[in-house]
Amino acid sequence: MDEASGTWTAQLGVVPDGPHTLYARARMGTTTSATAASAFSVAPAARVERQVVAKNAPVDPAAGRSADGLASWRYTFATSEYGNGHWTLVNRLVEGGLETARETVRARFH
Repeated sequence: MDEASGTWTAQLGVVPDGPHTLYARARMGTTTSATAASAFSVAPAARVERQVVAKNAPVDPAAGRSADGLASWRYTFATSEYGNGHWTLVNRLVEGGLETARETVRARFH
């Protein structure tokens, strides 16, 4: 608690990705204030997403699946899920919720 500014901080340590709610209340002796709640979400700073789309089809921004890793990443998928034909493997780097890099590879599944 910083009495000069009327603010407080909390050391939360490492908080996992996802939605969270912090509950706090003041206490002086045996008297406590009402509980205040502050909701927040933690998102990974950066991630690699992948998507398989039909040749020349648009990428669905909401359909990306996260790959494993960041500096060195990988993913697996079953080509049988997509059937025979020409496909595009779309790999994108997402930082702070924004796509910052993209690489595509054309493939033919038999």
